[in-house]
Amino acid sequence: MRARTVGLALAALGVVAVALSTWRSLARPGALGPALVGAAVVLLLLGAVLTVVLRWGLRRTRARHHALEARLADWSLHEVWADRTLRAELARGGRWVRRLRGGTRLTLGWSLQGVALWRGGDADPLVVVPWGGLGSVTAGRGAAASSPRPAVVLDTVDDARLVVVPCARVDGGLLPASEPDVAALVATIRAVRPA
Repeated sequence: MRARTVGLALAALGVVAVALSTWRSLARPGALGPALVGAAVVLLLLGAVLTVVLRWGLRRTRARHHALEARLADWSLHEVWADRTLRAELARGGRWVRRLRGGTRLTLGWSLQGVALWRGGDADPLVVVPWGGLGSVTAGRGAAASSPRPAVVLDTVDDARLVVVPCARVDGGLLPASEPDVAALVATIRAVRPA
C-alpha cells in the first residue's frame, strides 16, 4: 500500500512539473497568452490533486471495510452514507453521536444478531438493532449529501427511522446504488432475519 501511495505522489509531482514547464514555455510574449495558459495549468493541477485525494479516500475506505469484514466474519457488510436525519434519529433512540452529518461514510452490517452501523475504524458499532427491535427493513429515499437517492430504511420498534444511502459497490466507491440494487440489498437483509 505504501508503494502505491508513493507512486501516486510521484505521478502528481510529474504532472505538476510538466504543467509548470509547459506554462513557462507558452507564457512567453507572442505565445497563446499568459492568462489562458495559467488557467489551463491551474485546472490541470486541480485535476491531479483531486484524483490523488479521491484515490486515497477510496483505498482508505476499502481497506477499512476489509479490515472490518475480517474481524466480523459472521456479519455481511455494505458501505453506505448517512442520511441527513440519521444523527437525530439515533439520538431519538437513545444514542448520541457527535459529528455525524449527512454524507458521512458508514458501514451497514447484518447477521443473525440484527442490523448494525459502524463508523470509520471503530471497533464498536454506532448502533446495533437486534431483530426483535426492528419493525421493518424497506427501500426508500435518503439525502446523504446531495439530492435524494435510493436508500435502505430501518424502522425500529421505538419509532426511530434509520436511513442510509448504499454505495454502488459493497466495499465503497463514489457512486450511490441504483433502485434495483437497493431493492436487492433490502431483500438480502430481510432474508437473514430469523423467522
